[in-house]
Amino acid sequence: MKRDFTLQSYESICRTIVDLKINAMPFHNYFEKESAEPLVILRHDVDRFPKMALQMALLENKYGLRSTYYFRNIKSIFKPDIIKRISELGHEIGYHYESLAQSNGNMTKALEIFKDSLNEMRKVCLVSTICMHGSSFSKWDNRDLWKEYDFEDFGVIGEPYLSIDYNKVTYISDSGGSWRDRGQRVRDKLPQMLEVDSTEELLRKMKHDNIKQLIILTHPDRWHSNIIYWGIERFMCRVRNTIKRILLQ
Repeated sequence: MKRDFTLQSYESICRTIVDLKINAMPFHNYFEKESAEPLVILRHDVDRFPKMALQMALLENKYGLRSTYYFRNIKSIFKPDIIKRISELGHEIGYHYESLAQSNGNMTKALEIFKDSLNEMRKVCLVSTICMHGSSFSKWDNRDLWKEYDFEDFGVIGEPYLSIDYNKVTYISDSGGSWRDRGQRVRDKLPQMLEVDSTEELLRKMKHDNIKQLIILTHPDRWHSNIIYWGIERFMCRVRNTIKRILLQ
C-alpha cells in the first residue's frame, strides 16, 4: 500500500498547484484583497517539530510557492532562527495563539499572554495574521478571546477561522492525520469542508472540480519521509484520535 502524508505526497500537491497555474498566496495577501482566482492558500500549523516546517518551506520554495506558517509560542516550537529562515524564503509567519487555554479561561490573563507572545514573535519578523491553536484537550476555545476583545487593536488584519466567508472558500484539513473527519476533530470544524480519503483524491479534485478558492491546512510534523518516523506518527495519530473520541462522547 502506498504511504500517504509523506513529504513526497506533499510535493505532489505543490507540483499540481504549479501545473494548474493556481495562484498560491499567504493569508496576509488574501486579507488585503490581493487575490486572483483560482487561488490556493497553503496553511501550516506548526504544533511540533519546527525543523519539519522548515523542510516543507524549502520544498515550497523549490516550486516558487509562498504559504503561511502559524507558530505556537512555546519553548519547543518558538525557534527564532527557523522562523526567520522560513520568513526569508518569502513565506508568511503568523502567531498560533492558545492564550485562553494557557490562562485556564481567564480573559485578562489570556490577553496579556497574547500580547506578550505576539510582541516576542514580532521581534523576529513581521506578523499580521493569527490563527487559533485547537488545544484539543482543553475545555477552552481560544477563539472566544475575541468575544471580549478585538484582534485588530493589536495590528492583526485577520484570523482564518473568523475573517473568511467559507461559503466562498473550499477548506480541507489534515487534522487528526486524515483528510476526513472520523470523529477526531474537536475545533477544526466548519459547516462546509472538503473531505477525501487520500492526497491522490485531493489532487483529482483540484484538477477536475473547478475550485475557485481553496485553503489546505497541513501540520508539518505529520508529513514524514522516513518510514520509521512515519509509522510512529501514524500510530500516535490513532492514539490521540481515540482519546479525543472518548472525550467527545
